[in-house]
Amino acid sequence: MFGSDYAIWEPKWIIEKFLEFELPEDMQEETGVTFDLEVKKKILAGNAARLYNIDIEKQKEKLKNCQLSKRIA
Repeated sequence: MFGSDYAIWEPKWIIEKFLEFELPEDMQEETGVTFDLEVKKKILAGNAARLYNIDIEKQKEKLKNCQLSKRIA
């Protein structure tokens, strides 16, 4: 799961840096680990959603007409 002190700071830059980060090829080959967008999504939201029994797709549908979500998009 992802965590930081972003309650104090605006988290956008941290998340952007995290999404830009790539594992070096030699490390990927050595460990067999990938760090693609799907893995990053799990770290940023999927793992917490699973722990708290949140269905992300249902929440997206529920909030798609929310005024705040329209402002953010």
